[in-house]
Amino acid sequence: MVLKLILKSAVAPLALISLVAAPVQAAPVTPALMLANPAMGGKDAAGSETVIREMFAKLFDTGDKTPIDPAQLALGQATAARLLPDGAYGKMMDQMLGQFLKPILALDPGMSAAQISLKTGLDYDAADKLTEDQRNAVALLLDPDRTARNEGVMNVIRPMLVDMGKMLEGPMREGISRAYARKFSAAQLNAVNAFFATPSGTAFAAESFAIQADPEVLSATFQAMPVMIGKFMSAGPDIEAQMKALPQERRVSTLAEADLKKLAGLLGMTLEALKSYDAEASSDGADAIAAAGSAGDTETTYNGTEAWFDRANWSEEDRIKVEALEQKSSEAIGAQIEAENAAVERARARLK
Repeated sequence: MVLKLILKSAVAPLALISLVAAPVQAAPVTPALMLANPAMGGKDAAGSETVIREMFAKLFDTGDKTPIDPAQLALGQATAARLLPDGAYGKMMDQMLGQFLKPILALDPGMSAAQISLKTGLDYDAADKLTEDQRNAVALLLDPDRTARNEGVMNVIRPMLVDMGKMLEGPMREGISRAYARKFSAAQLNAVNAFFATPSGTAFAAESFAIQADPEVLSATFQAMPVMIGKFMSAGPDIEAQMKALPQERRVSTLAEADLKKLAGLLGMTLEALKSYDAEASSDGADAIAAAGSAGDTETTYNGTEAWFDRANWSEEDRIKVEALEQKSSEAIGAQIEAENAAVERARARLK
């Protein structure tokens, strides 16, 4: 029970780390960009937060559960206080950030061809032909403080996320208290709490939460990821078959006359207009399906695990070409984000 709880809790800081590192390596998330994109915290963010909060309240509603006896809750609180003592979540966040954030920032590739092109006006293809030493020299001239800035970002973000962990600690401890009070009997909780009162139990409980940020745990977890991904990929055809077996949406043309009339009334359409539109849509769809079918009669579905997907089996020329295009694609996305940020900033300055 405790292990499952801890593993689930550890996902949040990992997600936050990835979000923190992304702006440094691609482009800054400016206030103007946030205003332009409400999903990133613009003027409609408060409304979005309310919707999300209400959604989760419905998903995890406990209002219909039997009230917990105060004595039983007190036992659960004693257990939770041992498992999640003051500062435990902040400690775990700090350990995890220390292990992840600095190496992630160290992966910052410096100034890309796209960035050089954007900042200097040099043609992208010409910038792409610059050697690594030339790019580093350009970066040293245009952005000599890049490393210091990245370290500054870490110094700003790390304590902020640790503080967020501390904010979560109280509500989480209360939730753990109530969950334990419901899941275990008074006798079981008394036995657990008695163990936690011993020297060994105290040591175990104090580390049971933060140990999930231990390099041994994280290394083993990430080593399992390729196996998990491979299993999911190999299950592709079976998943697809099961999805196809699920009930599909109904077309207007398949509805009974009574349902057609009801639908037309709900939409404020005439029955004739509804039928006519569906007939046109069906015709267009049939033409598209026929065209796709004639072009792909010999197409086979693969799951991505076949030998020909393994890059080790590609020719060196093909592999180099794909990897070069992947690099260009990554740089182009970064340049696009930077250009969008710059456009937003210029528009903001002009419209203020």
